Amino acid sequence: MCIDCNLLYMETRISHLKKKKRWSLVKFILLAIIIFIAFSIWRDQPDDWNHIFTAWIVAAIGGIFTTLSMSGRSEGEKAVDDLYTRMNPGDGLMYEGVGCLGRIAGAVLLAPLYTIGYAIKHFFRWVSSSNGLRKAKKEYEEYIALLQQRGELA
Repeated sequence: MCIDCNLLYMETRISHLKKKKRWSLVKFILLAIIIFIAFSIWRDQPDDWNHIFTAWIVAAIGGIFTTLSMSGRSEGEKAVDDLYTRMNPGDGLMYEGVGCLGRIAGAVLLAPLYTIGYAIKHFFRWVSSSNGLRKAKKEYEEYIALLQQRGELA
């Protein structure tokens, strides 16, 4: 790669890591706040089913969108769905409707667990992107210094 392409690649990588670091921290903080609120509601009266249900719903807010977005179909699953619809033309809409209802039910039931899992995931993503950003900046500075030393960069 030429010098300009290398510099552009390194600058783009640094920019990407900055965005990744920023958004993973924002997501972690929001999910941690939701978890804290849900835990506070439950802790207030842990034996009261109304408090348990309210805490579950509050915790679900953080994970339901992630759960639903994760329930997308892979290319292989889409091919199997298409094949099933061709073999059973009358059942296609029912098959997709039941699948959609199943994903929604799973999202509601598992969303609080996804909230906790994704809070942990985004925390570690923030840590790893911070480390990656630090290394990328160091490599960029070393590359610039090398180019200046060789006289290839003004």
